[in-house]
Amino acid sequence: MKKKLCTVCNEQWPESMKHCPKDGARLNVVAQRLFPGEVLAEKYQIIETLGEGATGTVYKAKRSVIDDFVAIKTLKAELVSSHVAIERFRREAQAYGRIHHPNAISIFDFGISDGIAFLVMEFLDGFTLRQILNNEKYLDIKRTVRIFLQMCGAVQRAHRKGVIHRDLKPENIILEEFEGLGETVKVIDFGLAKLKTVGTSMQSLTEKGRVAGTPYYMSPEQWLDKELDPRTDVYSLGVMLYETLTGRMPFDADTVMELAKKHVQHEPKALTEIRTEIPKKVSDVVLKSIAKKPENRQQSTLSLGQELRAAAGLESDEDALSYQLKRLNPTTSSLNGALIIYTSPPNSNIYLNNHYVGTTDDRGSLLLQKIPMGTYLVVIVRIGYKDWEQEIEIGQGATTLEARLEKAKEQIS
Repeated sequence: MKKKLCTVCNEQWPESMKHCPKDGARLNVVAQRLFPGEVLAEKYQIIETLGEGATGTVYKAKRSVIDDFVAIKTLKAELVSSHVAIERFRREAQAYGRIHHPNAISIFDFGISDGIAFLVMEFLDGFTLRQILNNEKYLDIKRTVRIFLQMCGAVQRAHRKGVIHRDLKPENIILEEFEGLGETVKVIDFGLAKLKTVGTSMQSLTEKGRVAGTPYYMSPEQWLDKELDPRTDVYSLGVMLYETLTGRMPFDADTVMELAKKHVQHEPKALTEIRTEIPKKVSDVVLKSIAKKPENRQQSTLSLGQELRAAAGLESDEDALSYQLKRLNPTTSSLNGALIIYTSPPNSNIYLNNHYVGTTDDRGSLLLQKIPMGTYLVVIVRIGYKDWEQEIEIGQGATTLEARLEKAKEQIS
């Protein structure tokens, strides 16, 4: 039998009652745990529970209309009656909905049904970066750069859309591998995301004086409770880079206060002192990303990705790229062609069929070789500009594509 909850006295009462007999407050239905076989909102059949967190539960479910699998995040019963909790949950849905990026998890639906607040997302079948690091301790430079280039692209898109993640950590990065053909990154959990509403201001739902984030990855400005901008995410990515390349955190401590002091005042060891095989250029890029002052870091995640790639001397692996594109586009031919892309502005990220394939250089050019012949959707992304999309046909020889991106109206102050 369903119960109703009074948010004033926290007492539960029969479902038939509308108001609390103690204080007269309006009662709210207490959401029940979902079990396999149950159907949510008349279209999502619960398969199993995937995990539980501080604010809710995540389930695997099947969509009745499309007959595919999705992940459903529900808010805890005691939070459903809280206006602030519901608004945070809605804000998370809004953050996901704004981004639309191949390396950010997609959202399909949001609502409240029978007292259950839910968020329907893409179902991911992979491992978190935390699980991978727990198993392997640290990763080689080439693999690390490929993973972080995708992460930087997704976070850059979020920033362009007015979303600051604020809680980037290995637990919020999922890597899926498709038949041994390479790893695709998905950035998840925008629950703490800060949104900017164009033309108005959105009141912060984080209490003043109460930091939000995960201590080991929080920027100095988060610890000092200062106003945040996209460079706080650059810092968190830098900490993750440090950990991924060395197997150690740049700062460690026995207490939270001691850890905060180190993030704000201490300098980390160079990565070369921990792993001598790491190039100094790579170490310098990572140390720059975790500089104390935001103005001393890379000013965007795009810049961080570009500097990291250049420092590592990573050239595109054409055979691996060709193999991956064949998987993404089953209509491709066994014959290969080449694609020459010119973008204005330069330093734009290029995606073929939602797969990151490179960034144009300072002159705005990128050469891609050994591309299987076929039809591709080209998406070009650059912060401060509207996304550019076009479907092209790649045949024998070289195909040339010129793209001029328009300035976007949305800007982050």
